[in-house]
Amino acid sequence: MPHSLLSVEPYAARAAFAEPRAGRGQTAQTGQAATPLVAPRYLGSRDEVWVARALQELSDLEGRRDAEIDHAWGETIEPTLRHMGARRRAAMGIKALLDRLQTSAVSAAADPRRIREVVFALSSQASRRPRAAVLEAAANVLLLTPREVEDGLFADREGARKRAGIPTGLSAASLVEKYNLALVQGLLLRAEWVGVDLRESIRAVVRYAKLRGLLADFSPGPDPETLRMGISGPLSLFRKTLKYGRALATFFPTLTATHSFSLGANCRLRERASAPEGTVRVVVDHHAPLPRIHALSPESDSAVERALIRDLRRSGSGWTIHRETRALRAGRHLVFPDFALRRGADEVLVEVVGYYTREYLTRKRASLQQASVRNLVVCVDTELDCGEGAFGEQAFVPFRKRVDVRALLAAAEGVARKSDGARVP
Repeated sequence: MPHSLLSVEPYAARAAFAEPRAGRGQTAQTGQAATPLVAPRYLGSRDEVWVARALQELSDLEGRRDAEIDHAWGETIEPTLRHMGARRRAAMGIKALLDRLQTSAVSAAADPRRIREVVFALSSQASRRPRAAVLEAAANVLLLTPREVEDGLFADREGARKRAGIPTGLSAASLVEKYNLALVQGLLLRAEWVGVDLRESIRAVVRYAKLRGLLADFSPGPDPETLRMGISGPLSLFRKTLKYGRALATFFPTLTATHSFSLGANCRLRERASAPEGTVRVVVDHHAPLPRIHALSPESDSAVERALIRDLRRSGSGWTIHRETRALRAGRHLVFPDFALRRGADEVLVEVVGYYTREYLTRKRASLQQASVRNLVVCVDTELDCGEGAFGEQAFVPFRKRVDVRALLAAAEGVARKSDGARVP
């Protein structure tokens, strides 16, 4: 959802979050400055009345041109919704969602580009020729009626496409949930840092975070059953900000599939003039009125990993590959390897890193050295550098889009020799 449609409000504390924070009407401390705590301004069941009216009004406009619908929204529909109690930003958000859910198509008797080619050619041949005569002549060339020529002349331009109907089965309640989800995802696009405390489906959520390539650190939570995730936000990166932000937004619905999570995000919102540099701390937990998917994402391997598995099995190296399920403690952090390479008594763990910065890799290497984790090989896609373009970490296996199996096996052989066949406890 566009940043201009975001809406937040002061937060009333309900659950434990990844960083200390104050209760209602108070602020959390981030460095020297006090950061206001806010929660997304969700829609609720009372809003379903005006949302249902919006659905009905737009459904009645099926088949109209986009520009006509936008005009009707501004002139009659939105004022009606405001009169029914809708906030302006909430109404704009619902309109933005419906614009994405509805499809628009070119409606013309012939390709508009071909129609323009003929009409413009005829117009240039006789500059003083009446408009009706030009349309008549073009219709004869294109085997259309003059009205079809006129209607199709700019039918592919913005605003001229015709709108399809509301998706079947879309209710006011489900649209309210979609709005609330888009609201949180839009806020995450403005995040500098995100912290998550998770108690359920930990392996599956970690797996999906890694699948999305997030810059995430993992550590034990305040109790043995809790995992703490620290995730870099898109506004903390130097490059690939939008692409990474979309990956973070896509990851968030995975949390809603769990029954217990808490999320806190430091977000930079320019309109919050009362906050230091416009920064607020947005808090979301499992009590939020968000759509609950009934299963975690079925995706388990990225394209890079699938190619690596195929290449390794074809290599004839004697190493076999296995999905790794153990977590390694590395200093204050936890490392979740993606695979284990095994050959007899030798075992080498493999982690594939998605987006990264030089600082992220330096921090990871330091934690591994501190914990004396010697049988881990980390593969890094150099095209996903979100820093200033400096890789320079010889301890990792760099690749571009596809892991070079020969480089990986060479690193595994070196690790196996150094560890002398020992396994990490």
